[in-house]
Amino acid sequence: MSGRTVPAGRATTTQIRPVARPEQIRKHNLGLLLRHLHQVGSISRSELTTATGLNRSTIAALVGELTERGMVAEHPDATKSGAGRPSYVVTALPQAAHVIAVDLDVRTVTVAAVGFGGQVRARRMWNHPVKHPEPSDVADAIAQAAAELDGETAGSRCVGMCVGVPGMVRTQDGWVLNAPNLRWHGVPFGQFMRDRIGHEVRMVNDADLAAYAEHLRGAGRGYNDLICVLGRNGVGSGVLVDGRPLHGATGYAGELGHVVMDPKGRRCHCGNRGCVEQYAGAPALLRAARRRGVRWATSRNSSHGSTPATNRPRMS
Repeated sequence: MSGRTVPAGRATTTQIRPVARPEQIRKHNLGLLLRHLHQVGSISRSELTTATGLNRSTIAALVGELTERGMVAEHPDATKSGAGRPSYVVTALPQAAHVIAVDLDVRTVTVAAVGFGGQVRARRMWNHPVKHPEPSDVADAIAQAAAELDGETAGSRCVGMCVGVPGMVRTQDGWVLNAPNLRWHGVPFGQFMRDRIGHEVRMVNDADLAAYAEHLRGAGRGYNDLICVLGRNGVGSGVLVDGRPLHGATGYAGELGHVVMDPKGRRCHCGNRGCVEQYAGAPALLRAARRRGVRWATSRNSSHGSTPATNRPRMS
């Protein structure tokens, strides 16, 4: 006892803080190690100790468990040679597990099975059969492609799916508030996919995903604060602040394409006039080129000159 007295009539309360159980700590540390290997690649145990802040014995135990599970492997470091004991590095095995990554664009859909280290193990890509596809039809095609890819990656466990959507998405449940170029408004596309897939499904704005990808593996590597502008059929932007996506209070930050430049300008799919993508999106640039007499080859499947897609999933 501290000897502190409590005035009569005053109730005392004790704040009890939850204590993580050893099993929770172990799972957290396993995830921490796998995430680092996925992002960085092959690395030695000593480097893992420095990067994660865990001690050597903990790293040894975690690497041993992941090796037994077939998730990682240790092998001699091919970049180092010479006399003496060989240096070993730990590598996450791409074939151990994968996610289904979906790039849902206005004209095309790309679905890929992606393993550790960002290795694309199998892929499907196709054009939408109609200009403005129904959400349920797109969900059916993605689910079929995912099933085919799972079959081609036998022995690898699928741990989830992420879909990049060209529009305003509520990330908590995958509700597509507005995807103007697809003509989708108020669509529960996340639920559509969960009903068909049976795995965890995340729905994210495509420009937000592009920003995070550039941060992890592209031009933004090493920078925690960046803006990635994605220009395809429409225009969007993803913003990272201190390495984290900036979604804004309602989850729709970065919708650059529908910032109004000219209130009296060209009518946009979103209902406004003079939006940025009416001047900087792919159709707008092609219109400008056409006015200047520029000609280009177009495919039968695309009215905007995009490369024709192949490997449409086989629908039963």
